[in-house]
Amino acid sequence: MTTVRSVLPLVLALASCMTHAAASGTPAARAAAFLASQEKAGEPGCAVGVLQDGQWAFKDAYGLADMESKARNTPELVFGVASITKQFTAAAVAIAAQQKYFSLDDDIRKYLPEMPDYGRPITIAELVYHTDGIRDHGRLVSLTGNPERYETQAARVALLARQRALNFEPGTQYLYGNGGYLLLAEIIQRTTRKSLAAYAEENIFRPLGMTHTYFGSGTRGTAGRALPYSRVKNGWRNTDGEAPAHLGSGGLMTTLDDYAKWANNLFAERSGLAGGTALTKLLRTPGRLLDGTALDYGFGLRLNPYRGIEQVAHSGSGEGYKALAMMFPQRKLGVFGFCNNGVYAQEVVMAVADIFLGLAPQGKAAGGESTIRLTRAQLDRFAGVYREPELRLPMLVKAGDNKLIVDGDAKRYDFLPLAPARFRNEENIIIEFGGPVDAAASTLRQVEGRKYGSGVFARVQPVAPTSAQMASYAGDYLSAELSATYRFSVQGGQLTARIVEQGDKAKAWRFEPLLQDEFYDLDNRMVVRFKRGRDGLINGLDLTNQFGWIKDVAFERVK
Repeated sequence: MTTVRSVLPLVLALASCMTHAAASGTPAARAAAFLASQEKAGEPGCAVGVLQDGQWAFKDAYGLADMESKARNTPELVFGVASITKQFTAAAVAIAAQQKYFSLDDDIRKYLPEMPDYGRPITIAELVYHTDGIRDHGRLVSLTGNPERYETQAARVALLARQRALNFEPGTQYLYGNGGYLLLAEIIQRTTRKSLAAYAEENIFRPLGMTHTYFGSGTRGTAGRALPYSRVKNGWRNTDGEAPAHLGSGGLMTTLDDYAKWANNLFAERSGLAGGTALTKLLRTPGRLLDGTALDYGFGLRLNPYRGIEQVAHSGSGEGYKALAMMFPQRKLGVFGFCNNGVYAQEVVMAVADIFLGLAPQGKAAGGESTIRLTRAQLDRFAGVYREPELRLPMLVKAGDNKLIVDGDAKRYDFLPLAPARFRNEENIIIEFGGPVDAAASTLRQVEGRKYGSGVFARVQPVAPTSAQMASYAGDYLSAELSATYRFSVQGGQLTARIVEQGDKAKAWRFEPLLQDEFYDLDNRMVVRFKRGRDGLINGLDLTNQFGWIKDVAFERVK
């Protein structure tokens, strides 16, 4: 138990640090003061580092690395970086292609013959750029209700091979996900006869001297590593080992020092990796759709500007570990943050980046600057339900005190007004509303930050099914793609669903009506659309999950 006596030195130390930082005013001192302000006694936290001209300009950490022993986080500890893994998987693919194991333009079925023929070949490059249409393996596993069956890479590849359809025609869209990177890891293994972990060690980690970088949290014990935690109702849960290790889309463990070696090499005049600067240039080159449209995604790296400044970046989120790496080539600056507190690292890392970039604070750190004041009547015209037609994803908007409360994204956000119809949240996602200025808004458009589907949501009026209509949806529905049966029933006037194979352990999903035959569950990011036969009777449904990562999984009604 943490006592007042044990907390007091920490409080005094933080106060001293912040006072000293305010007096000195250097970027490093201000960054240290900011991190100190994020400290919460007895909780996990983050390690943050800033590279300037290839050298450390700042490195610090806060919070606990191990809540049981009370060991503190330090900048030298190993953290999981989740989807930051993708840039290393992509680099391994590029090196293997250079070594003639395969071509980036090869049809993946040349190496994965069990994958269905979807009518148009999917290339290895399309897996890298997220233009493949492959469903997300992690979300599929959760929808099966039987994750124990899918703990290995081979089992998950087999699950993807059971999918009869794609999210979209390959090469026609970009949709970030994890399924393609799982298949990349499998292709590496089948062609090189080495696991992705072994191949990356030989071709990336060892040449760059990344001696504390490896795949899988359980492969080297807990010594020298920050343990991951997720916040739960009664405190914190140690989530160590809950994320699969060798899946290409995640599972990498590294340190700030090791990642700095990778980042410095990425922009060096001479590269320490096979392929030299041609390889590192490829990693930073945007992909393209079949119609020539350039993407803001390269080989496992995001290429979108940050506040008008050129940026190469990627984030990661997985089972208690959160990470963000931001690199600014023109400024010769890199800002990296690895967290073990289950909280998205973006806010912390962006705040430190702003300090070193000389930018005004934003989001929560901005204290509401650059916003305007709107009356409740002005805000009320935006309240309502909006729907993106491609994914059938709803967005619920409520008016608050000089803010809009928007639910339908990764979590519920407060959006502050920047202009009469333009709003921003703490993660710098910007939305705009369209329609007459003196009437209810007709559209919601995502203009900056993450987008779902087309990014344009049209106002809809949710339906109110009768009791008889609600009862017609009840029944069992089987998905051959998931090998799972969902049982829909009506409880207290609300449509619910459970996975039959889970028995008494099954948790209920609770759905709200949106349009005719269409329901949503925002808590679980799920939309179901019931299908009818020629006789007008319901004979199945399509399920979309996690903002389109899983689109239209087919279920047939069990008679």
